[in-house]
Parts: sequence; C-alpha cells; structure tokens
Amino acid sequence: MLIVLAGLPGVGKSTFAAALAARVDAVVLAVDLVEDALLAAGLPAGSTTGVAAYGVVERVAEAQLAVGRSVVVDAVNDDPRAREQWIGLAERSGAETHWFELRLADPDRHRARLEGRGQRFTRLPEPGWDTLARRADALDGWAAERTVLDAAEPVEALVAAALGAVRPPRP
Repeated sequence: MLIVLAGLPGVGKSTFAAALAARVDAVVLAVDLVEDALLAAGLPAGSTTGVAAYGVVERVAEAQLAVGRSVVVDAVNDDPRAREQWIGLAERSGAETHWFELRLADPDRHRARLEGRGQRFTRLPEPGWDTLARRADALDGWAAERTVLDAAEPVEALVAAALGAVRPPRP
C-alpha cells in the first residue's frame, strides 16, 4: 500500500504520518529528512535539492513496495510534478494507493504550529510563514480525488478517519 500525504508545512503531516504508519505497519519516507541529508552531504542549497529528495524518496519507496512493505510518503506535494511521480510509482508498482491532504483552516493556529516547531533539521531551513501563500495556491489548484483531513482534529481522530478510507467497512 502506498499512502501519499500532502499539505502545507506546519499542518502536522509528520506527526500524522508516524501515527498512521504505526497503525498500518508501514515505513515513513519523509522528503524533508532526505533533503536535509543531501544538504549535509554538501549539495548546494536550492530547488535541485528538493527535487533530488523527492527522487530519492520515490526510489526508496519503490524498493520497499517491491519487497511487500507499505509506505507512507511525508511531503508537501504542492507541485503537480511531485504528485505525478507518485501516480507513476503506483502504476509501476501496482500498489493500492491512498492520498490524504491535511489542511488547517485557522491561520493563527497554523502559524503558531509552524513557528512553534523550531528548527527540526541540521541544514534544511524551516519555511517562513510568508512563503506559504504560493504553496497554498498550488494545493488549491489540485483537482484530483483525495481524502482531505482537518488538521485541527486530534491525531487519533485523523488516523481513525484515514483507516476508514484505507480499510472501508466490509459489507
């Protein structure tokens, strides 16, 4: 099973990814962690490290799916090309695929979460609040089917909703 997350920085994707992965026995592959490692290895900062991180996560996800492991991809996925890469992976691997977008409607709460999480990585800078408008527009333009979750809900409620989508009730 391939579970792909999307949502702006600071909405709680990583917390949700960890909790969901524990419930479905999946590995979490986080694009930000890979990008931080690429920067720590000396790659120059810029858009290419982000693209490279998505590529690395895709390759590792493909390898995990090939050996029968389920994968949760933890990424913003605001660029249509990023979303297309997961669609391609799903087609190549034949993995059952589920998309979840986390949204946090209250801007004050969202900003507090984003700014309150501190510096999580050694090299990858945290995005500033002022950088999110463009990314929000890109997510707003996404028309594909997905389950949208209200990130204001407790993580346990989000996991329960996701499990309902992943494992629909049997007739």
